[in-house]
Amino acid sequence: MEDDLPLSAHLDRSRVTEWAELSALAGSFATLDTGATLVVPPERADGTIGGFPYYRYSDGVSHAVRLLDRVGAVSPHADWRARAVPDHTKPGGLTPDEAVLAATGIVRGERFCDGTIAEAARTGLLEAVVVALAVWYRANDRDDEFP
Repeated sequence: MEDDLPLSAHLDRSRVTEWAELSALAGSFATLDTGATLVVPPERADGTIGGFPYYRYSDGVSHAVRLLDRVGAVSPHADWRARAVPDHTKPGGLTPDEAVLAATGIVRGERFCDGTIAEAARTGLLEAVVVALAVWYRANDRDDEFP
């Protein structure tokens, strides 16, 4: 059954351009702006709230999140609510399956709790996910796949 496969089996290896961008991003996280700004809409003239606060992410973080989605790392197969966030600080980093679980939790979690992506960027979890997936892809790369 498809649900019995490892999470990494669901990654979309055909998205060659996105994988190349993700690999490049993995190598540049040290210089990447990983900031986030909390935007609080101004109060309206009638005194009512002008909207809900939300985070605006840097271009680098936004790009990383888009790439994770495009390569299939935000997976409907990852039960991110039932499992703890993997420890990205352990020696050796994240496994590919842990990276998919974490990516899903980061991106889907933002829909329920603003700032989830900001926290992942601040703690290094987002970088660990990108690096783990880039390493996995390069290790499984065939020469004919890159443009």
